[in-house]
Parts: sequence; C-alpha cells; structure tokens
Amino acid sequence: MRDGREAEALKEFAEAARLSPENPMAHFDLGTLLFEQGKFGEAASQFSVAVKWWACLCEIGRSPGCACLLLQNAGERIQLE
Repeated sequence: MRDGREAEALKEFAEAARLSPENPMAHFDLGTLLFEQGKFGEAASQFSVAVKWWACLCEIGRSPGCACLLLQNAGERIQLE
C-alpha cells in the first residue's frame, strides 16, 4: 500500500476480519498491512488467528511478518510493540 490509502485499507481489512472471523485470508491481509506499518505485535496476533483457521495457509510461509509468529520465549510470544 504505497498510494496513501493505508488508513482506508486498514479499516476495510479490520471490518472484513470482524465480519468473517473464521476467514483466514481476512486476518492474513490485516496482519500483512499491520506488519507493513510496523505494528508487529498486532500483526502477529492476526497471523495467529489466520493459522488457527487455516493451518496450511501457504502464503504465511512467504510473508516476512511470519517471523513474528516464530519469536517465542519459553512458550510465550515476545511483545514487539
């Protein structure tokens, strides 16, 4: 999102995730945008929801934000924000 419409996209993605909480792509898209905005903790939460609903979501394996999910310390997620 480099066209200055990030706020609008964030609102739309958040609404999609709210309206369709079991849709992994809604959470993945929201997580991706949050990651791009540097909101790593929020992004990790959205990626976690996506993984919960679609454990074999191949897109997540290619996302740099996926690293947020892998950061654990004795079973607890590190807070990045």
